[in-house]
Amino acid sequence: MVLDLPLDYQEPDSSYLCAGIAVDGSEAGLLIHSLQEIPLGTRLDVDVLFADEFELSNFKARGKIVRTLRPENGQKGYGYGVEFLQIDEVNYRKLRRLLTSRGYELHNGGSDLPSGVDSHLISNSRGRRPKKVKGSFRSLFSLLLKILP
Repeated sequence: MVLDLPLDYQEPDSSYLCAGIAVDGSEAGLLIHSLQEIPLGTRLDVDVLFADEFELSNFKARGKIVRTLRPENGQKGYGYGVEFLQIDEVNYRKLRRLLTSRGYELHNGGSDLPSGVDSHLISNSRGRRPKKVKGSFRSLFSLLLKILP
């Protein structure tokens, strides 16, 4: 099953916000598509937007690039496997709700986080949440125009 959800991401200590698409996902991570080249091992704060019944919702997590997929057949951009490193309980519940609503089979029967994922809130080095950057939706729409036929 495919997610195809818009997302914003940035490195934890950066104010530079990039847009991408969450192509697939699980309780442990995401497969994302981006026009930006990102080195293996890079840590990212991701913010995935999705429809939750009649409302627009999102979940946030910190992850690390663990796999790179190179473009094929003239495809623009890159694919990346992002493994979750940190996600709080509220965002984890949103992720589980999203996955079950899309028909995904969850492997973690309880509401506990998967092993290896820290439940602490995501914050930057100064202990505050990353600042919202104006224009994130503008960057998302420009990305979609470049990727979609």
